[in-house]
Amino acid sequence: MIARALVVALAGCTFTHGGAAIDGAPGASVDGRSGDDALGGATLGTCVTIADLGVNLCPMDPPGPALEIATTTAVKTDDGSTMPPDSAIKCAMLTKASAPNVCAIYAQSITIDAGVTLSASGGKPLVLLGDTSIDIEGTLDVASHLGAPPGAGSPHPMCSPGKNPSGGGGGQGGSYATAGGNGGDAGATAMTGGTAGSALAADSLAGGCPGAPGDGAAMGGAGGGAVLLATPLLLVGDAGQIDASGAAGRGGTSGARAGGGAGSGGMIAVAAGAITLAAGAQLYANGSHGGGGASATTTGSDGSDPAGAVSGGGAGAAGGTGGSGSAGALRGTPAVDGAAGVTAGASGGGGGGGAGVVYIRPAIGVVAGDSNVSPAPI
Repeated sequence: MIARALVVALAGCTFTHGGAAIDGAPGASVDGRSGDDALGGATLGTCVTIADLGVNLCPMDPPGPALEIATTTAVKTDDGSTMPPDSAIKCAMLTKASAPNVCAIYAQSITIDAGVTLSASGGKPLVLLGDTSIDIEGTLDVASHLGAPPGAGSPHPMCSPGKNPSGGGGGQGGSYATAGGNGGDAGATAMTGGTAGSALAADSLAGGCPGAPGDGAAMGGAGGGAVLLATPLLLVGDAGQIDASGAAGRGGTSGARAGGGAGSGGMIAVAAGAITLAAGAQLYANGSHGGGGASATTTGSDGSDPAGAVSGGGAGAAGGTGGSGSAGALRGTPAVDGAAGVTAGASGGGGGGGAGVVYIRPAIGVVAGDSNVSPAPI
């Protein structure tokens, strides 16, 4: 089942690469998916520090027992509550000096079973600390989704809104690692679509940025959330996914209301001694799709969220002679501007969301060239 195995030795007492530091064990190595024993006793250690992202997390207590997530579960990172309730999933106590403010689930090992989703929303980023390993066979979802609360840690505190639309223009997509798409102009009225804000530096563990509402209040989509996985061994199975994508924009309603801009992708951060990805494993923090603009009598459709690493969302069709919404950014492809209304009075479509961030240390060449990891990792 494993098509690519990315193996790195944990040499010396402390594994350090590109600003990420994880305590390890001398000479430990991993052979394929042979499990915890292959680490030779390597453990996460006392603190996780990633200087590039301003992360210094120090749990106050030892890790909890091995955690297997066998039922689809939603976590609220503000207080650690879950639905359905699960006392085994909780935010660990961290020292007062720890930063940033996160919900950290700390266990000897963490497994998300195949067919199961662990999702997270709330104001704090989600952190998974696996003392020996983290195994994602199902879905880890910190994405934002149309009609649902924003993903964990969204929005980024430094989001640049750009110029909002006017006169029937579509909303601009949110910008993060790359700029979002501009909103489409109203029919026969230039410069009415929203203008996307500037891209941000990936220097903190934070989610993405929202798209702007279209003129007439069709809502923009939220930016994707943020998650950090820190462990000596990360495994992502053949059906495993880590999703931090943005949410799609709403379609404009009849009366020539414009489509909403889409949210940008958020952040997936990985600090691991060894990473093993199966052939179908996907890590993606893509921008989403803008909503369609409307004509006087016909409603535009909502965009749809990214469905995988090669998706910038879909749908967002125009209503009548309105402009269609456009796709979000993904690996190697920028966000697309919303389309202009076709006739006078018809509104513009929402722009696509900008790309998020996939941050991986160590920066392993096979991951960097893997089309199932989007955008390309930094």
